[in-house]
Amino acid sequence: MRIYELTFILSPSLDKDATNAEIDKLIDQIKAGGGSILEVQHLGMRRFTFEMKKFWQGNYFTIYYQGAAQILANLEKGMKLNESLLRYMAIVLKPSEYAAPSSKVMTDDDFKNDNEDDAVDGEEFEG
Repeated sequence: MRIYELTFILSPSLDKDATNAEIDKLIDQIKAGGGSILEVQHLGMRRFTFEMKKFWQGNYFTIYYQGAAQILANLEKGMKLNESLLRYMAIVLKPSEYAAPSSKVMTDDDFKNDNEDDAVDGEEFEG
């Protein structure tokens, strides 16, 4: 089984519950395919250099997981149809490229606290 890094950008219009639901969908698909979640990172709200699906910013996340190649193929089918997901990129990591989690897996409280602290170029994020 390989280690994958799945980085994706969610719409900034999603509230906390909808964002968590989208992440849970991806995690459930990975687990249903026989994969295991190694780490979930919330990278924060970031401004784009160009407009993407009528948005100028997005909420970045990375999921590290271990599983078979078929899991990624199934994930990509769903991600292509998901309008809340602005972009995604998945890469295969060598075991030496993946370091143990630098932080714990994100919980609902962590996400809430992250959103309160996020600011984009001096602007407060409301969402």
